[in-house]
Amino acid sequence: MRASSSGPPEASTYHETKEINGVLTDVAIFNFSDRIFLVISQNARFGTVISAKADDSVARPGAAPSFDVSVLLGRRDDPLLLIYARQLVETVSRSSSRPLLLSISLRERDPSTFEQVAAWVRPLL
Repeated sequence: MRASSSGPPEASTYHETKEINGVLTDVAIFNFSDRIFLVISQNARFGTVISAKADDSVARPGAAPSFDVSVLLGRRDDPLLLIYARQLVETVSRSSSRPLLLSISLRERDPSTFEQVAAWVRPLL
């Protein structure tokens, strides 16, 4: 389903393609009852699959939230991908207790590319 970028998707599935730094970038969001599956790809592949969730077991009143982020499949040697996943699950945790399953495959792993993608995705989560 193709949706406009002006607001959150009306259905449980969202897909859109935009150009980010000269590279076509696909974003797909699948809202399941037990998790959110977010796909970000610049090369029509799944890439690294990361599980991220808020860690309620260490939550204390007034303490900063804690998040559990782990690579399920793909590049385990790229800490930047874990940082990206943590930033996105933090956004999700503000409105939902569901964990995030992230599939990310970026040609350009620089912070500028991710910030543009994140600015696009955050209002949709």
